[in-house]
Amino acid sequence: MVSNYKYLKEKLDEGLIVYGINTGFCGSAEVRSCKTDDVQTALIRFMNAGMGRVFPVHLTRAAMVTRANCLAKGYSGVRPEVPQLLVELINHDITPRVPLRGSVSASGDLMPLGYIAAAMIGRADLQVTHAGVQTTCPKALKEVRITPITLGPKEGLAIINANSFAAGVSAPTLYDANLMLLLTQVCTGMSVEALHGRTESFHPLIHEMLPHVGQKEVACNMLRVLEDSQLAITTLDMHLPDKYGFLKQDRYSLRSSPQWLGPVAETLVDACRRITIELNGANDNPIIDHRTNTIAHGANFQGETMSIAMDQTRQVMGVCVGNCSLLSFKKL
Repeated sequence: MVSNYKYLKEKLDEGLIVYGINTGFCGSAEVRSCKTDDVQTALIRFMNAGMGRVFPVHLTRAAMVTRANCLAKGYSGVRPEVPQLLVELINHDITPRVPLRGSVSASGDLMPLGYIAAAMIGRADLQVTHAGVQTTCPKALKEVRITPITLGPKEGLAIINANSFAAGVSAPTLYDANLMLLLTQVCTGMSVEALHGRTESFHPLIHEMLPHVGQKEVACNMLRVLEDSQLAITTLDMHLPDKYGFLKQDRYSLRSSPQWLGPVAETLVDACRRITIELNGANDNPIIDHRTNTIAHGANFQGETMSIAMDQTRQVMGVCVGNCSLLSFKKL
């Protein structure tokens, strides 16, 4: 990070014009300024314009952790003091009160992350939560002897022009979604037992013939859940005597649960893959790489991949609810 910051500083001293450092922002990028520190401070002031209810403390802290991790990659042109200050705020349980209404990751989580940046510079009227108590930012920083930072070139932009709120909020939500899928499979297994259903529906042969990864995983899980069951029918139907008036196979809600929940498993695996990349990438703009002598302007701050991943997660959570509803209906 030290080498990365020095590299950027040297390029600026040579007169290089870099977006968001000695230019304006967005449509004002044609404007130039030599007061690079003032540009960063003004950016944060401009972005503190959120409204409405505030994020829960734990989700704001998740964004702070994510942002610190991304900046520490050494591609953002910031000093080590920047992520270190975020870590100090987290460890001293100081969390800015961040309004819910603001950026939606079109250009990064500008407004939400702007309030985190405001806490880092010690904005006088910023409200924070310190150890569960609401107070002002300067008072909280003084109590734990944290000195606010003065933003250097790109440091304000590097903090806010990213999707760390989207990633920080998505990660725990996705964790809970995976737990929900596991619990749905357990509930399905309990329903098989309660209804004296058959394990035949989960036979490996069936799922090798349509080898979707998620479907095979759920079928395997169901066999494990029902292992040594004294209530479920474990003998293949072909080996049982036929009974007139008795269902030849289980109802859909039991029999098709691997096909029903398999796509859920695959969707969540892919969502985890996407979120993991976002949590561990350099996702601001521009990217500064002293290793290859490259400064590249791009748009890693876009949160579209997480938006799609979480929209798909929302959809498959409905599938889990639907599966449990079908099971409940069959019980009735």
